[in-house]
Amino acid sequence: MHQKMPDGIITAIVGSAGSGKTGWLKKQIAPAPRLLVWDIEGQYTERTTAVHTRKALLKAIQKGAARISYQPSTLADFDYWAKCAFMFVRLGAEIGQKTVIVAEELADVTSPAKAPDGWGMLIRRCRKYGGDVYGITQRPAESDKTLFGNCMVLHVCGLQRANDRKYVALELDMSVSDIAALSRERLEYIHKDMRSGRVEFGRLTF
Repeated sequence: MHQKMPDGIITAIVGSAGSGKTGWLKKQIAPAPRLLVWDIEGQYTERTTAVHTRKALLKAIQKGAARISYQPSTLADFDYWAKCAFMFVRLGAEIGQKTVIVAEELADVTSPAKAPDGWGMLIRRCRKYGGDVYGITQRPAESDKTLFGNCMVLHVCGLQRANDRKYVALELDMSVSDIAALSRERLEYIHKDMRSGRVEFGRLTF
């Protein structure tokens, strides 16, 4: 029986390459004792244990405190990873610890149609077990809508493509010109709490 945990938060992060989205996220997850990242490009090597096979992933998530970077050889592992991520969140709840899940570049592994089963389950059910999920994409218009339909926070960095700017403007209930004005060079962003409607304009600093 899992312990009662504070509800988790689902965060969608969008932005073109070099816009600062991964840098911003790394600052948010730095203190997390329990972390699992879908990390096919190996961007999360700091303070994580890299695993590369399904067997190694399953073994790694059974540990109490673990920061895991899953770096598979194939995108086909995404659904399996997502199901393991949900298990990892539930195991954390059993010992009274929150868990952070990160999925990098969702446009590679999801589509605007129905979400993969494991990812859909993770997004819809992990919150009650204290799971915080961050979903990241460079191409929001081509990514799964389950994330955007369920996110409580939307973090938007500079976007190059007009279709993506239009898509995100609708999600934010803001003008396309607000999105187009974001400077990727200056690492500017719009951060919106979708529950309260509070909007913050900022710039990533290190």
